[in-house]
Amino acid sequence: MAADITRPAALAAPAGDACGAAGAAVGSGQQLEKVLAYAHSALGTMYQYGGTCTSPHSSNTELHCDCSSLVQMSFAQAGLRLPRTAEQQWQWAAAGHAEIIPPPQAQIGDVIYVPTYLGPNIMGHTGIIINPARHLMIDAPSSGHPVRVDSYSWAVHVRLFRVIRYIITATGAQ
Repeated sequence: MAADITRPAALAAPAGDACGAAGAAVGSGQQLEKVLAYAHSALGTMYQYGGTCTSPHSSNTELHCDCSSLVQMSFAQAGLRLPRTAEQQWQWAAAGHAEIIPPPQAQIGDVIYVPTYLGPNIMGHTGIIINPARHLMIDAPSSGHPVRVDSYSWAVHVRLFRVIRYIITATGAQ
């Protein structure tokens, strides 16, 4: 599959990198559709801390989603291998493997990261933006709650979030 948008040279991953690779921005064509389709397919499944999100509606709750595995598995459908936890994903992105963008420039398919109580640079929650104008994301919020369309407007008003635009490959990870 050919990539629709080439990766900016400044974001090129080093050769042999364990996660993603060069290629298309996730906001492009079929890759974006795959990410969003997987996230939408997980809607309604119950949150499971540490869940893999590999089979969200399975009777085995270990296969259900937590916030970071929902993001991880959604992007895996488009060929990008992300680290497991929200903090690891944020650190990987901040190391140059993704574009950190100003929140007002968020687009469908971008990913929101919200800090924990431990500090403003330690990310503890994540979700996939589906409507930036209305501040809506798909996320796995917390124990006892299903994967759902959720508002992140509370984070906008207190400026407690970061937005990442992941770059994906056309052929999968290196």
